[in-house]
Amino acid sequence: MNIRPITRRGLVRGAGLPTVLPTTQPKALSMALSMALSAALLGGCGSEPLRIRGNDVASGSLDAVWRFQPGGAGGLQARFEGYRATSRQHLADGESVRVRDARLLTGPLDLRQRATVQQGFLGYNHRLFADRPVQLQWFAGVAWSRLRWASALATDPPQTWRWDFHSIGPSGGLRARWQALPALALEAGAAGTLGRWSGGMRHTIDSSQVDLGLALTLAEPVRLRLGWARRSLSAATPGDWNTRFEADTRGPYLGLALEFR
Repeated sequence: MNIRPITRRGLVRGAGLPTVLPTTQPKALSMALSMALSAALLGGCGSEPLRIRGNDVASGSLDAVWRFQPGGAGGLQARFEGYRATSRQHLADGESVRVRDARLLTGPLDLRQRATVQQGFLGYNHRLFADRPVQLQWFAGVAWSRLRWASALATDPPQTWRWDFHSIGPSGGLRARWQALPALALEAGAAGTLGRWSGGMRHTIDSSQVDLGLALTLAEPVRLRLGWARRSLSAATPGDWNTRFEADTRGPYLGLALEFR
């Protein structure tokens, strides 16, 4: 038998039959592996969130409650709150963050972060022990949250990336009050929000807060609140940018509360 070698074109000479043979293309395989590796890196594996840490961040709020009946337990509550925070974020060697346009920034470098947070709440408020020195309120409803964030890289010229998005979700919390004097009370509160709906954009804004302070009754039904608050925010844009945000802040707060009995 006369056996001839197989050529690169995949023909067995002598037999007269074309044979389709798998051929290896190193260049194409290398490109495919490179694209897969790039996709994994752009997927945010190991990337850090854009982060703000602040210990002197002040916040303000306006809170109003309308009781369904004079002296009653149930009522409608509306609340608006906001604050601004800035801080510097340092990325060590090998650490990275994702910004807009699927761009990955890798350290060592410094970023200047700035955030403005606004939140509105509408829901049901229920008061317990209304005629006693120690009172308790719980509330549940829907909150609208808006986050405006800017990240600046110290370059010449400076580079800045900006985000502005909102979300809507369930919200609730508790507030306890001890009426120490007719016009002075000690208050403590905790609240949380899960912002999961954003008009089809899949943006999320989750937040929580605890506070402790004084409530001064200026004149019925106006009450002035002042004290210290700790806030935590976590947000993400899982669309084209897949950027994550974190803000942990604490500081003084000042609020105006109206309660129509």
